[in-house]
Amino acid sequence: SFYLHLTPDNFLWSVGVYRFPETVRRAYVRFLADKKNGQSFMRIVSDLDLNGGMAFGDPEYKRPPKELAGLPWADWGRHKGLCAWRWETSREELQPGFPAKMAEKFKTGLKLFELLSELYQDAGNEGAEEGRRPKRELAAPRKPTDYDF
Repeated sequence: SFYLHLTPDNFLWSVGVYRFPETVRRAYVRFLADKKNGQSFMRIVSDLDLNGGMAFGDPEYKRPPKELAGLPWADWGRHKGLCAWRWETSREELQPGFPAKMAEKFKTGLKLFELLSELYQDAGNEGAEEGRRPKRELAAPRKPTDYDF
């Protein structure tokens, strides 16, 4: 989800999921275990960090999942959720034109939001391979470039 919190002196904006449901966490780990997806994920995270000035929470699990062993982004599997946020404390940011500026800031988080939406869809389809009925239509197979923004 997207979140915006305003006070007279500052504001917080964030994008992500505070805690994954277990089926989504499994989809997240499967996603990161794929090398091309993992590389694309790291580009999204780097863009949010470097260009958006966003912060991420500390990992909650002691070790990454075994499926991610040896991958450069394995520590991202230690998160119980994935949320990026940024506090803006400059009163200049709250001047006229603020809504347009916020729209631009939210565009920075849109790639993460789209990725998380896909993970929720994948989690809803979990078990379809074993013949169980999926909760919704199966998504088209991912092409390697789906997350190469």
